[in-house]
Amino acid sequence: MKAHDSRARVGETAISNLWDAIRRAFAEFLTIPTCLIVSFLLLAASSYALDHTEIIWLEPIRQVLQTRVFSDAGATSALLSTIASSLITATSITISLLLIAVQQSAGSMTSEVFEQFLRRRQNQFYFEFFVGFALYALVTLATVDEPFNPVFGATLAFLLTIIALYLLLLLFYTTINQMRPVEIIETIHDHILAAREQQLPLLRKTRRASRYNGAAYVSVQATSMGL
Repeated sequence: MKAHDSRARVGETAISNLWDAIRRAFAEFLTIPTCLIVSFLLLAASSYALDHTEIIWLEPIRQVLQTRVFSDAGATSALLSTIASSLITATSITISLLLIAVQQSAGSMTSEVFEQFLRRRQNQFYFEFFVGFALYALVTLATVDEPFNPVFGATLAFLLTIIALYLLLLLFYTTINQMRPVEIIETIHDHILAAREQQLPLLRKTRRASRYNGAAYVSVQATSMGL
């Protein structure tokens, strides 16, 4: 019975630790990435529905795209395949190189550099934009069939590729800028101020004067036996 209770407590502790780890991961990093991935999946579903829907005022645009750019499903499939593979390769290489640069900066400055880099909302947005966009391209690619040519989905993928290339430049600049000693010290200073502001309500509740108000203190002499 005791062994069963012990195993139950160990299992509850493991589940509690796992839940705390998941909650901390979402609080520190995974909230914005998860929202972006879901948004790109919804965008892929919306573009798929748009390509299957016949809207009168969109038909001229569809005809122009099918005539000038995406002439057949094979060309659309080749474009989406190139975009998806290039994004996956560029994202893996870029993240690896940036993490190495951040780790070197953290080794010379402080481990707080790595924490700052992961907690910054703009860095989370940059990384997960590439991941979500690659997922969008793969989902759209999976819908391409010989009678079905998703011209609107492919056009959106092409426009997002232009945005992704520009965001790649921004990612390089912001990473280099964040690794400057001035930026690191300023961020640590801002974190300290934010922590002190969160502690103010607790400090206001602390007692500023003794509850005895000048009354005689009660003292008791405590002794212990020597070993």
